[in-house]
Amino acid sequence: MGMFVKILLAIVLGILLVAFLFYAKLFAIFEFDYEWSYKLTVTVETPLGERTGSTVVHVDARAVGATSRHTIYGKNYNTEATVVKLPPRSGSSKPRYLFMLIHKETGSLAQRVFGRAMRAEGQKVGFRPVDGMRAINSLPYGTTLNLPRKRYPLLVTFRNINDPASVELVKPNNLRRSFGRGYKLKSITITMTDEPANRGVVADAIPCIKAGKACNWHNLGLPYSNPLSHLNQAFIMRRSK
Repeated sequence: MGMFVKILLAIVLGILLVAFLFYAKLFAIFEFDYEWSYKLTVTVETPLGERTGSTVVHVDARAVGATSRHTIYGKNYNTEATVVKLPPRSGSSKPRYLFMLIHKETGSLAQRVFGRAMRAEGQKVGFRPVDGMRAINSLPYGTTLNLPRKRYPLLVTFRNINDPASVELVKPNNLRRSFGRGYKLKSITITMTDEPANRGVVADAIPCIKAGKACNWHNLGLPYSNPLSHLNQAFIMRRSK
C-alpha cells in the first residue's frame, strides 16, 4: 500500500510539473513588450513674444497573459517636468520659470489622448490599457494633438527659485496672476516622437536639484489634499525595468 501511495504521489507531482511548465511557456508566448515616447510642449504668450518648453516621456510597458482578458501590466517611464523659461521681472535680470509637473497619468497619457481621438475618427481601438498601447505604437512620429484641458498636469512656479518652499500653483487660465499682464497659456500639445527623454533641464533651472541636495518638498507643511504636498517625484522621474 505504501508503494502504491508513493507511485500515485509521483504521478500527481509529474502532472503538476508538466502543467506548470506548459503554462509558464504559454505565458512566455503571450508576453508583449511595448515602448514609446511622446513630447509635451507648452507655449506661453509673453509681452516679449512666445516662449516654449518641452519634455519627452519615454515609456516601457509589458503585457503578460495567456489570454487578452487575463493580462498583467508593468509600466516604467523616464522623464522630467516641462520647463518654460520666461522673461525676468521689470528691473531684474533673473529669468522666471513655469513648470508643468509629472503626474499620475504621465505613463498612460498618450494612450488616453490618442486612443480617444482615434476612436472619435471611427478607428477600432478598445478601452483596455493594452489596446491603447497597440494603438499608439501604430502612430507615425510627429502625430500631434492639443492636450485636452482636463488632462493638463499641474503648473507651478517659484516666487524665489532658490527657495523650494516658495513654490505656488499657476492657474492655466490665469497666468497673469502669477507673472503679470501680457502672460497667457497659449497651448499644450502632445506629439509622438522618437527623441530621447529629457535630462538636466530641470536641474539647470532649480538650484537645489542641480546641487544634488534634498529640496525638502515634504517640509512645506501642507495637508495631504493639497496637490503641492506630492512633489517628491513631480520634477524628475527615472524608472527602469
